[in-house]
Amino acid sequence: HLRFRASVLVADGAVTLTTVSAPSTAKGRAYLAVVRRVHPAVIRAMLRRAHRRAAQQGRIGLGVS
Repeated sequence: HLRFRASVLVADGAVTLTTVSAPSTAKGRAYLAVVRRVHPAVIRAMLRRAHRRAAQQGRIGLGVS
């Protein structure tokens, strides 16, 4: 019901996540109508959580050069 692609770019200590979606059916259009409104907030929260967990495990530096 939905085709999507996701891309993650990590450069200069920043992470950029890009998603593109295209509905294939009416069900996909209905799903996107709901998700489109909350998707940015959900993705930001997921990236913040991933960053916090990586920092706690010592996988990334928190300082800025």
